[in-house]
Amino acid sequence: MAPAVAAFPDVELLLIGWLQPQFPGARWCTELPADITETTVHVTRISGAARSIFTDRPVVDIDVYALDHATSVNVALAVEAVVRVARNVVTDAGVIQSATTVNGPRWLPEINPALRRRSATYLFHVHA
Repeated sequence: MAPAVAAFPDVELLLIGWLQPQFPGARWCTELPADITETTVHVTRISGAARSIFTDRPVVDIDVYALDHATSVNVALAVEAVVRVARNVVTDAGVIQSATTVNGPRWLPEINPALRRRSATYLFHVHA
């Protein structure tokens, strides 16, 4: 008989469900809307792997799009402050055991000149 393997949560939905209530002034999404007219936070798993049968280790980009520089910086830094101290966060979608900043919030070019973009990359340890 094969050993039981844990099912892992969708980390994008887990993070949005956990972070969105803490930042109600922003729109949170896994796919960018065609038109961004308000502060928008885009959550995307970019890599990572399950290194054990118990824990998934996704690498996730969290991009903040805002209409001005100050808002993009402030929201990105506030999200990082919450994420980097995440330990044993239990949500309906799963558990965040820990998080590490891979690349802190940084400017990235944006094709739309009306928007300012800040992107950060995090490594999470999650399980169901």
